[in-house]
Amino acid sequence: MPRIWHKTLFKLLKKGHFALLGHFPMAHMYVKIGQNCHFYAIPADGFRFEMKPGTTSAFATHACTHQWHNLGEANSMRILITNDDGIYSPGLAALAHIAKQFGDVVVVAPDAEQSSMGHAVTHSRPLSLRTSPVPFEGIEAFRVNGTPADCTALGTHLYSQIDVVLSGINMGLNVGNSMWHSGTLAAAKQAVLLGKKGIALSTPVKNGYPKFDLLQPYINQALEILFQSPGVGLWNVNFPFEPKDIIWTRQSVRQYDGTIVPGLDPNGAKHYWFTVTPLAPAEEGTDRWAIEHDLVSITPLRLDLTDEKELERRQVHQPI
Repeated sequence: MPRIWHKTLFKLLKKGHFALLGHFPMAHMYVKIGQNCHFYAIPADGFRFEMKPGTTSAFATHACTHQWHNLGEANSMRILITNDDGIYSPGLAALAHIAKQFGDVVVVAPDAEQSSMGHAVTHSRPLSLRTSPVPFEGIEAFRVNGTPADCTALGTHLYSQIDVVLSGINMGLNVGNSMWHSGTLAAAKQAVLLGKKGIALSTPVKNGYPKFDLLQPYINQALEILFQSPGVGLWNVNFPFEPKDIIWTRQSVRQYDGTIVPGLDPNGAKHYWFTVTPLAPAEEGTDRWAIEHDLVSITPLRLDLTDEKELERRQVHQPI
């Protein structure tokens, strides 16, 4: 039995919350919480909770609904899903549905759209966690009045055994220079800062919603590839509207025209839109190039922004 469960059971047994009904050495442990919640710890097979209808014990309800439950293999992955489009996004629902086949899933997403929020974090006011107003079948889901990075930080705090954070599926691409201000990617970066694997997933929107049924096989394949990657990693995955294949890519770094477009609201007050248009074509092998050729782009990233070659050159030719 994992150490966390040893500690939890010891504390609760000590407080009288558990009644130990049976112990089978090296095989099974069966515990009853209150009157109606039953917990089975089976080291070879994972964990299982059962809660009978009519449970009145608040402690039992919390213990049964807020701990990881795994009916399959003991090492089932624990997945936190968030985004920057907000709790109502169909991309979030699609990703949560797909991720269920890989392990235990919990959703913690912004309560409102946070697109292009970048890696902003909230430190001047407290954050609130509330139950999602939209259902996620078989998945606990919450909304937060904060940024994507806030959601990752809060989600991994409340669910400390998270293995990987998936951010998306963003309704719009995050390739090239858009990585710098992407809230979707920021949620994945925050995961890596906290020692978790972070994967951002995005796709373009044409004439309504993306075709998630067409994307699902490629999403499955991309997740299988990245889940098998050892250690903590940061990955940016972009899916074209109708994919043909998957390739490894690098980030497309090209100057763009950040044009400010003024306008008027219905009351006659001025407002401004920020638009981005690339000034140069994409290089072969980059994320932009892959999308233009209907290829799924998987780009490995890192948090260290140091220009190693320039640093070495300066240390040799301009020591200080």
